[in-house]
Amino acid sequence: MEKDYIKIDEKDWKAIRVEIWLSPIIIISPILFSGYLIYDWYTRGFLLNENYRYLGELFLAILILLPNLFFDFKFIKSLIKYNKVKNRLTSFKKQVKGR
Repeated sequence: MEKDYIKIDEKDWKAIRVEIWLSPIIIISPILFSGYLIYDWYTRGFLLNENYRYLGELFLAILILLPNLFFDFKFIKSLIKYNKVKNRLTSFKKQVKGR
């Protein structure tokens, strides 16, 4: 059962707004960093046959990438749900002001 309304203070709106503005950085920076580590492992370790020296970089990249992808999908889902609720609230406020 979904609630028809959510009570949100002005402080909550500001915190959510900051989170929305920072979301590209929160999502993209770990992906870029782990991509760089995987690229470095591939060029220096795999292609030059020195895998054993660069396995730490590969492990670190996977350790960063997998949990971030898991939580990024949940984060994006919550932002989409937030936008739906926000749109319903703003349309309701416009209807009330128009009366």
